[in-house]
Amino acid sequence: MFFYVWDLNVAIMKKVLYIHGLGSSPVSEKLDLIRKHAPVVALHLDYENDTESYRKLVAYAKEEQVTALIGSSLGGLISYHISENMGLPCLLFNPALYREIAPVYGMNIEQRTCPRRIVVQGAIDDIVDPMKVRSILSKNSADSCKEEIIINNQMGHRIDLQHFKHYVDWFFMSSI
Repeated sequence: MFFYVWDLNVAIMKKVLYIHGLGSSPVSEKLDLIRKHAPVVALHLDYENDTESYRKLVAYAKEEQVTALIGSSLGGLISYHISENMGLPCLLFNPALYREIAPVYGMNIEQRTCPRRIVVQGAIDDIVDPMKVRSILSKNSADSCKEEIIINNQMGHRIDLQHFKHYVDWFFMSSI
């Protein structure tokens, strides 16, 4: 069990939902790195052919009683929406926040309740524009959300295991 202090509140991260990106899958090495800190669950989804992916992930998060989210790219966009609506802390890698696909999947932010968010962006990402993501975050973040945006100058869109491990460790060990 891990304890994190946000202001005077204590939260326990009991189970993490990892949400992979488009054309990807939950890679066992990444799940193992998360598992060093907390139990982790994941689903392998075909986003291009399953417009129910978001709804399935929300139901799965509730069923599994997850207490935190980690997502990459499209999985980062989905994690962003789930974290806001369910009040869960999240770690987002190159989240595709400005992509016009949220309505297709039925994603809608009904309330802004994310308590903590770390966004990791690759400065040389050629898939998701880091500047557009930062612009959206600056306009839409609630004052109550402890948010940290990290720009990694050596990182592109794909997250290698060394960087993934570093930021997962950061997420679990830091309080912002």
